[in-house]
Amino acid sequence: MKRAAFVIVLLLALALPVAAAELAMRWIGLGDPVLYYTNASYRYAPAPNQRRERRNAAVATIDEHGLRGVESWGAAADRRILFVGDSVTWGGTNTDDGATFAARTCAKLEELGGGTLTCGNAGVNGYGVDNMTARLRFDPAVGRADAVVVTIITVDGTRGLSDLKSSYFYSAQPHGPLKALWELTGFALFYGSGKLRYDRDAHDSRDDVPVLEESLAGLYDALRGLEDGGKQVLVVFSPVKADLAGAEKPLTAAMRSSIRASGLASLDLTEAMAARRNEDLYYDGVHLNQAGHELYATWIAERLNGTTQTSQQQ
Repeated sequence: MKRAAFVIVLLLALALPVAAAELAMRWIGLGDPVLYYTNASYRYAPAPNQRRERRNAAVATIDEHGLRGVESWGAAADRRILFVGDSVTWGGTNTDDGATFAARTCAKLEELGGGTLTCGNAGVNGYGVDNMTARLRFDPAVGRADAVVVTIITVDGTRGLSDLKSSYFYSAQPHGPLKALWELTGFALFYGSGKLRYDRDAHDSRDDVPVLEESLAGLYDALRGLEDGGKQVLVVFSPVKADLAGAEKPLTAAMRSSIRASGLASLDLTEAMAARRNEDLYYDGVHLNQAGHELYATWIAERLNGTTQTSQQQ
């Protein structure tokens, strides 16, 4: 009897902390991650038909076309705007669908008398410029767009063609009853492995600018093709917070210069964000908080509203 009681107490002592940790991780939103699919062109993207509620009760909804948005990409609309980019465009699962600058741009254009609009968010965590170019060339959703907005940051130009295996994302649900701890453990192992194997100082930067320029050339070529097909296009440069202090890195300068020289309609937000550098617009120095998304939406909507389908620059 005493032995049985001891075993029960021991099992409870072991199980209760694990159960408490699982509940705590689920409370912050872990255990039900956004799932991704893979392919040979743009390599990976969020799988269609998902709805996730994560941190801060933010909702991330992926429609049947694989795009994040308030409404389905196939919904009736006078005009459709497709946003392509990396995690800055995606907005994260701590930003609600309707608060991303992609969704807010449509709302603002409707306020400006633009009719009924649908904005599809094809931003994907970890995308480089090459992923975005492939998405423009191979994603069927692009064909239904009346306008395409591509938002890039400096690092996108040298990421190459990112794939799912080099990123911490799931293509299958975490296993077992402890799904939140499974997700947390997976992240810890991925992050720890990188720490054990990689040294940032080992990077040779001599080829960075030529690689960036070649990657951007492919993007411009894809966008010009869309423009020739009658679609409005816009390239948006999103600065990171470190860019606003006045000490611009050579790679950032090369990207901004390349965008200006492309002949495509463009919107460089460096000066606009630098003028507001004392405001709280980022949540980690790269990604925008809700106030940052709102500003981006205002600037992008104004630019789209004042831009014809002939190439212009700002």
